[in-house]
Amino acid sequence: MFRRAMMLAWALTALACDRGVTATSVNTEPPPECGNDVRRDVEQCDGTDVAGRSCTSVGYEGGTLGCSSDCLFDTSACTGVGPACGNGSAEGPEQCDAADLNAATCRTLGFDGGTLSCGVGCTFDTSACTGSGSVCGDANAVGLEECDGIDLRQLDCAALGFNGGVLVCDATCRLVTGGCSGTAPFCGDGSAQGLEQCDAADTNGLGCVELGYTSGTLACQPDCRFDTTACVGTPAVCGDTVKNGLEECDAADLGGRGCQDLGYTGGTLACDNSCSYDPRGCTLPACQNGTKEPGEDCDGTDFGNATCVDLGHGAGTLACTASCTFDTSGCTTPSCGDGAVNQAVEQCDGSDLAGTRCRDLTFQGGTLLCTQGCTFNTLLCFGSTATCGDGVRDLSEGCEGADFGAATCQSEGFTGGTLTCTACRIDSSTCTGTGPVCPNNVAEGDEMCDGTDLRGTTCTDLGFTGGTLGCNTACIFDVSGCNLTPICGNNRADWPEICDGADLRGQSCQSLNAGTGTLACSPTCDGYDFTGCSAAPVCGNDQIDALEICDGTDLGLAVNCLFFGYNDATSAISCLPTCGGYDLSSCTNPPTRCGNGRAQGNEQCDGSAMRGATCRILGYASGDLTCNTNCSFNVSACVP
Repeated sequence: MFRRAMMLAWALTALACDRGVTATSVNTEPPPECGNDVRRDVEQCDGTDVAGRSCTSVGYEGGTLGCSSDCLFDTSACTGVGPACGNGSAEGPEQCDAADLNAATCRTLGFDGGTLSCGVGCTFDTSACTGSGSVCGDANAVGLEECDGIDLRQLDCAALGFNGGVLVCDATCRLVTGGCSGTAPFCGDGSAQGLEQCDAADTNGLGCVELGYTSGTLACQPDCRFDTTACVGTPAVCGDTVKNGLEECDAADLGGRGCQDLGYTGGTLACDNSCSYDPRGCTLPACQNGTKEPGEDCDGTDFGNATCVDLGHGAGTLACTASCTFDTSGCTTPSCGDGAVNQAVEQCDGSDLAGTRCRDLTFQGGTLLCTQGCTFNTLLCFGSTATCGDGVRDLSEGCEGADFGAATCQSEGFTGGTLTCTACRIDSSTCTGTGPVCPNNVAEGDEMCDGTDLRGTTCTDLGFTGGTLGCNTACIFDVSGCNLTPICGNNRADWPEICDGADLRGQSCQSLNAGTGTLACSPTCDGYDFTGCSAAPVCGNDQIDALEICDGTDLGLAVNCLFFGYNDATSAISCLPTCGGYDLSSCTNPPTRCGNGRAQGNEQCDGSAMRGATCRILGYASGDLTCNTNCSFNVSACVP
């Protein structure tokens, strides 16, 4: 069942094409979770996790595929010419190339019908498709969605080639294998595993007939996709109302199966546009019958072989709630997701940011968030970031080359030895002695605090406006007693204030390219006052000055709608009359994630998610900022 569902997903929905950044895409910064060695969301790869891909699977002849620091495939060690958009052959990460659509149709992408074509950058052009297409978040995986909520297309870690563990679906409808155990398969190892259609001579036990042809010999391409050139006849066609090949169903032809055959108690089974079963009309089984069934994490003592370890919660005893969801309260080891920073590998956990602010990470300001993997999410931070390797030790870097600041092995709590610098983080592995002891009521080495020893730090020192600072058992600041209510006029710039009185966040006329003179803060703390600068920025002179995002015809790096993720190379973008942002209202064909209520990627906004933007932040005097349906700012109610 797992392998059959897996092959169906590949053969009928073109999951062989990677939905990451294509050769023509523009990336201004890596995804917010890039660097945690777990590929998720828009990442093509992350560290050693290359999603089971190889040089051959991305269109090269051989070599070793790597991952760049911005979580995109690094093909520098691959051999051969690689994929070439425009050569008429869909290779590697290309979704399509001219007439080669990778066997995809409007229906396999989740639309009702229409004509699919290949657009700019060898990506699908669905403008001639009819219907709404797949909707991420409706718990029904169709089209190019790898999964959707609890609908994992009947896949699990084992079906993807891992030894076991728990497979989950993220908010962008992509499978997350971070909870799987073992080593992921890779194309070229001779064994068809995971989402590979085939691998060398291993065709998953399938032949031309199983794919809907009448006869012939099925082969495998170097990128681990089926080669049907030697097959005879016509392949299975999703949408012809006849179930054949690897189709689970086709229109009303369900192959004689019903809801009960899929483990439901009743209801009406349907077929979706990708010729996969649509169980939304089926009746979920009754919770607390002792058997884990579709839609349930667990039931009674049936956990589907899941344990505390599988769920990332260390040791202990896993339980099941009355609503058939996992109860991890009996898992004894501190873990990511328990809402407290209590492990050395955690940067944050839920709302516990360990006292860290965007400014501590060398941003000018903003709101720091935490990812599900307990690493910092700087998506809502603004300003420049540190660059490891540039020879300058920034605030977020413990060291830079031989520059350790005032840090030594002794200051880190050891008796002697020499510090080393690894990826701009202090490495004390060559120090001698036992190192700092937590807890012993003495803050040593890299301990933020220890018991009542807070190193003289208070809530206000960490960017809060007041409250009582504490220290947890991991010797990390406990900021639960701190509060953050910005007060304009207290000479302290707290988010979302740009500045406050004398606190200009370290900026000056010179640093903001406004000439010489004295920079000031506006009385409302939401912008700088350049009247004392010799070259104050002038909005409307077609030249980006100081903090201007754009100015008239000077759009900076942003050249078209494609830059912001729209599949639209013809519509023009412009600069807002305030020079505080771009006007993208004319862009068409936004990313499929537009409309899910989460401002992601290059989206300016999404529904009520505005990334903290307001009319005033965009340079207007007042008004109500809203979001257009194409996920761009609607400034029609802003007042100049």
